[in-house]
Amino acid sequence: PLFLRKRPEFQTDPFLSSTRVLYSIHNLGYPGRFGKGVIPFLGLPPEEDNMERLEFWGGISFMKSGLLYAHRTSTVSQTYAREILTRDYGCGLEGYMLRLGRHPVGILNGVDYSQWDPRRDPHIAKNYWTDSLEAKQICKADLLKTLRWTEDTEIPLIGMVARLDPQKGIDLVIEALPEILGKTKARFVILGDGNPHYEQMLQELQRRFPRQMRSRLVFDIDLAHAIEAGSDAFLMPSRYEPCGLNQMFSLRYGTVPIVRRTGGLADTVWEGDPRRMPNTHGTGFVFQEYSIPALVGKVVEAIDVYRKQPRVWQRLMENGMAQDFSWQRSAKEYERLYDEMIST
Repeated sequence: PLFLRKRPEFQTDPFLSSTRVLYSIHNLGYPGRFGKGVIPFLGLPPEEDNMERLEFWGGISFMKSGLLYAHRTSTVSQTYAREILTRDYGCGLEGYMLRLGRHPVGILNGVDYSQWDPRRDPHIAKNYWTDSLEAKQICKADLLKTLRWTEDTEIPLIGMVARLDPQKGIDLVIEALPEILGKTKARFVILGDGNPHYEQMLQELQRRFPRQMRSRLVFDIDLAHAIEAGSDAFLMPSRYEPCGLNQMFSLRYGTVPIVRRTGGLADTVWEGDPRRMPNTHGTGFVFQEYSIPALVGKVVEAIDVYRKQPRVWQRLMENGMAQDFSWQRSAKEYERLYDEMIST
């Protein structure tokens, strides 16, 4: 967007000079910050180096230039579109967006169901769907075997696949796990890599709780699919989450999500009302506050439903599997936005 508006060769091009630009934000927390020394290499006029344009906390921000020079902005969920206009989630750019009057359009990312669908997934032990949910227990037994646990499928198994980064709530999980494991006797498997400090802490938890805790600190696509299919529930307690995909994978696999109400998690997982279950439209368990008590309480609640209300749990599974978060749906929303931009 910056080059299209400011580089002479683009301004004089008959096609590019009239091109409309949509700037789509995936994650405002990665704003493309660089020192001012890069400005001469960009072939830009020096007046771009000011607080209303590129300048950002003593350097420059390419994201800021995108926000300024694009015709419209979008981001990857409706809730995140509202959140990034606030101090808690705006990463220092919220005031700038508000001054520009740039309220992003929120369009959820889509899932590629050709890769993530338990009916045809080649990575899992047994394909299944809503009319063959008993096959999910075969996937669970296979996952337990892979993790070198006794194949007791009655014990609730909660999975997590994530970058080991504070954004994903891994610090909260590490602090909460001893209490959760002590209260519930459930099993947890965490797949991911990232911050060495978190990797070390997860390894220590596995040593402390060998019967209940497994961590695999690698990128392993086969195991990621096996966790989605073989777990009973899936944990995503993110500090913030622009969209998130794993909760949508989990819904498709009948693996009930336990999430924090933020960003795309709030837009894709709905809390079931225990008083109305199993006649409810809920698809998972949702907590609000980013705290250990909130996380522990919701996980314990989910495990209690799993153990004591199997009909309710099955309804949550079936509701989740019925959701459509395909790219076909998202693409239609982008197409409407493109048409609107072209016609204005």
